[in-house]
Amino acid sequence: MAVLYQLSRNLSRALDLDALFEEIMRGLREVLNYPNCTVLLVDDGKGELYSKTAWGYREDIRHRRIKIGQEGVTGWVAAHREPLIVPDVTQDERYIEGVSGGRSELAVPMVVQGKLIGVLDVESTEPDAFDEHDLELLSSVAALAAVAIRNAQLFEEIKERERQLAYQLENASDAIYNVDLAGRFTFFNRAAEAISGYKREEVLGKPFTELLCPEYHEEMLTVLRRGAEDPRRTYEVEFLDKWGERVPLEITITNLKRDGKSIGGQIIARDIRARKRLENELLEFISQVSHDLKTPLASIMSFSEILLGYEDEDPETRREFLTIINGESKRLAKMLEETLDMSRLGFGGGKHG
Repeated sequence: MAVLYQLSRNLSRALDLDALFEEIMRGLREVLNYPNCTVLLVDDGKGELYSKTAWGYREDIRHRRIKIGQEGVTGWVAAHREPLIVPDVTQDERYIEGVSGGRSELAVPMVVQGKLIGVLDVESTEPDAFDEHDLELLSSVAALAAVAIRNAQLFEEIKERERQLAYQLENASDAIYNVDLAGRFTFFNRAAEAISGYKREEVLGKPFTELLCPEYHEEMLTVLRRGAEDPRRTYEVEFLDKWGERVPLEITITNLKRDGKSIGGQIIARDIRARKRLENELLEFISQVSHDLKTPLASIMSFSEILLGYEDEDPETRREFLTIINGESKRLAKMLEETLDMSRLGFGGGKHG
C-alpha cells in the first residue's frame, strides 16, 4: 500500500506524457521489480495496440502493431478488458514473443471512466512467474496509470488547442488587442503592429486610450467596464498610429472571462481606410454627377415650360425649342450611361455578354 501510495503521488504530479511514462516504467522496474515491462496504448482509429515505452523487450516492439481481439495476449486483454495470467506462453497460441526466451506473461487493461487507454504487460523468462498477488498489484498500478495517462493526454490536448489559438490570434488578418479591466493592453498581434506602427513591447501594459482618439474614450471605456452586451455589434472609432495619423477602424468587443469572472475584453479591429477612401470618392463622384446633370435638366425644364406657357409660338420657334430639349435629353441619357459604366468598373461589375 505504501508503494502504491508513493507511485500514485508521483504519477499524479506528472502532466508531461514522456515524463509520465518514464515514471510508470521506473515504478514497474525499480519499485515493483518487474524487469521486463511495457506500456501499450490504444490507437482508436486503427483498433490496434502499440508500445509507447518498454524495458527488457525486443527492439522491434516499438514498430509492432497488435490487432485488438485478433492477436496477442495483450490484444485479448484489450478486447475483453480483463486481466490475464499466462503461466506458460509456449502453450498459448495467442502469444507473440516480446522478451527473448519469454516463458510467462501477465497483462492487465488500463481503463478510466469506461474508456480503454491501453494495456500494462510484464513478462518473465521463468515459467509460472506471476500469481494472483501480482495480478492484484499490477491491476492497481494500471488503474493509477490509466487516470494519470488520461489526465496527461487531456492536458496535452488543452496545450495544443492553446497553441493553435495563439497561432490563429497572432497571424489573424485583423488586428486583435486584449485589454484588462483597467484598459491596459495585454495582447497585441502582428496585424495590430502593422496597422498602428507600434511593436507590442511598446504598448503592452499601457492604457489602450493612449492610441484611441480622445472623442471615443468615454464610450469605449463604458463598453469595456459594463461588458460588451452584443459581441456582434460593431463600432467605428479612430486610433492614432505611431506617426500621429488618424486610422479609422471598425471594431467588435468580446468579453474575456476566467472562472466566470470578467477579466477584460478582446477587441478585433479592421482597418477601414480603404473603405473610407472609397466612400469619400463615391460622395465626390455623386456630387460631380449631380452638378453635371443640373445644366441639361435646367435647359429641358426651361424650354418645356416656355412651350407649355405659349401655345401661339410660331412653328419655327417651337421646333427650335423642341430641338434643344431633344438634344439636352440625349446629352442627359449619355451622361447617365457613362455614369453607370463608371460605377460598374469602379465596383468590379463590368458588362456581361
